[in-house]
This record gives sequence, C-alpha cells and structure tokens, in this order.
Amino acid sequence: MERLERHGETNKRRGEVYVCNEDDPLVVLDTLLHELKHAIWNEYNLGDTEEEEKAVHMLATGLTQVLYDNEELVKVCMNLLKAARRHAV
Repeated sequence: MERLERHGETNKRRGEVYVCNEDDPLVVLDTLLHELKHAIWNEYNLGDTEEEEKAVHMLATGLTQVLYDNEELVKVCMNLLKAARRHAV
C-alpha cells in the first residue's frame, strides 16, 4: 500500500478502511475509529453533509479517550463479544 498523505482514509465504494500504523498507538486507534465511523455513516446512508467530519471526529476522539481511560471497560466489552459469539453458535 502506498503511503497515505493522511493518517487514514475510507474508500466508501469498496468498503475499505486504510490506517497508517506508523504513528503513536493512540493516534492509530483514534484514526481507525474515525475511519470506521465514516464507513458506518456511509453504510447507514446518513448522507454527505458538512456535519459528517465534525461528528465523526468528535465521536472517534471521545471514544478513544473513554477506552484509554477505562481499561476495565475494554475488558468488559471483549468478554461480552466472546459471550455473544458463543451464544450465536
């Protein structure tokens, strides 16, 4: 993959998210969440609006901070996901 001029990018047509992993880990996490939110915005047909970038940025950065500040929350989420997978089988 060629080096991105930005930290990340979402290809809405292909449903792909690209994230530069050469940055500080918190920047990479924030960028990943940011780009995933763009993908979700597109998938749920929220439309191309001026508010998209602001909303995506604020939610991704806020969630990054919550996850960073609450390691136990991350563990709870992982346990719930594991339980959901076991339940689905």
